[in-house]
Amino acid sequence: MYYKEAVLCLMFAMAEADGEVDNNELITIITMKNIFTNYDEVSIIALYKSYQVKFAESSFVEIVGAMLKQIPAELHMGTLSLLADVAVSDFDVDGQESASFSIIANAMNVSDTALKTILLTSLSKKLLIDIGKKQ
Repeated sequence: MYYKEAVLCLMFAMAEADGEVDNNELITIITMKNIFTNYDEVSIIALYKSYQVKFAESSFVEIVGAMLKQIPAELHMGTLSLLADVAVSDFDVDGQESASFSIIANAMNVSDTALKTILLTSLSKKLLIDIGKKQ
C-alpha cells in the first residue's frame, strides 16, 4: 500500500471512530483530494469501499499499526493534522474520537500537548471557514 492510501485509510478509521462515518466527515476527506495527487472523488470513494471490506474485522489499533508502517515518520505530524481536520468536521470531538486520536498520536510518539495543539488548530480553521461561508 502506498503511503497516501495509508493516510486516507487512517482518515477513514478516524471518521469511523465514533461508530459511523457521517456525511461531513466523508465530504471532508473527499475534498482533500487536492492534497492527494492522482486521487479524485471516485478513487477516494473506491478506496473507502475497499477499506471497509479489507478492515471489516480489524480493530482500530490493528488498522493504526498497519497504516503507520506505510507512512514515513517525517509525515506523521502532517498526517495528524489531516486526521484532526476529519475529527472536527462536525464540531464535535467526542470521547471515542479523542481516544482514537490519542492512540494514533501515541503510536507516532507525539506528545499530548502537541496533539491538543493540532486539534485546536484544526478547530480554529474550521470555525474560520464556517464564519467565512456565512458572510
